[in-house]
Amino acid sequence: VNAAENVYGEFTYVLYDSNNDGKNDSVEITDCDEFVTRADIPDEIEGMPVTRIKDFVFAFCFGLTEITIPDSVIFIDDAAFNICVSLENINVSENSNNFCSLDGVLFNKEKTNLIKYPSAKKTERYTISNGVIKISENAFEDCGNLIELTIPESVKYMGNTGEWAISGSEKLESINVSENNQKYLSDNGVLYTKNITELIKYPAGKKEKEYEISNSVKNIEIGAFNSCSNLTTIEIPNSVTNIETHAFSYCNSLIN
Repeated sequence: VNAAENVYGEFTYVLYDSNNDGKNDSVEITDCDEFVTRADIPDEIEGMPVTRIKDFVFAFCFGLTEITIPDSVIFIDDAAFNICVSLENINVSENSNNFCSLDGVLFNKEKTNLIKYPSAKKTERYTISNGVIKISENAFEDCGNLIELTIPESVKYMGNTGEWAISGSEKLESINVSENNQKYLSDNGVLYTKNITELIKYPAGKKEKEYEISNSVKNIEIGAFNSCSNLTTIEIPNSVTNIETHAFSYCNSLIN
């Protein structure tokens, strides 16, 4: 990559050498003006195709409601849309061979990877379509209106951990999983691995004040109870041998 950053409209970019032959042949978007409300990514800059969107490009663009991605883009970092708290729609060119948008939600072209659910999407209940195999890291980050999420039987992977795929959504009350899913299950809206040895995510918006973790659980995942402000008591069984970092962060009402 040519380290020199340049500006095109509301975007900052660098020239990119995709073949490692010393010749810049494409463009990587590295940043966006934080005051933008709608971002239409150009398909080319300096006569070269815009092919990459780097991580945190749209971070802290608090007024950004809509993004349009051209068919030239072939790579989008999982963290590209982090902290886009007003984002309602991600649109993709119909001619794209790499990505698509379904009702404003970003997928890969084959619809096997759910990349990003816009944080400010107004839908309160969302069912992931069967056929999706992976939920990307940060896919459901900070979803301010989402109350219920349903995961189909096809899903096998959730980011690096399930918590990173579903994080910071403080209104979320229930994570439901198809009974036919072979990797995950839901116990009263709480996300576990199928064998109930890992507690992945307790929805931050659940109303209960007390929760008793299943006595088969060995591992409590990273941020599993993050921002669960209604909980005052969590019972941890003797079976638990490992508690990951930030498992109970921002549990402001937790007493025991």
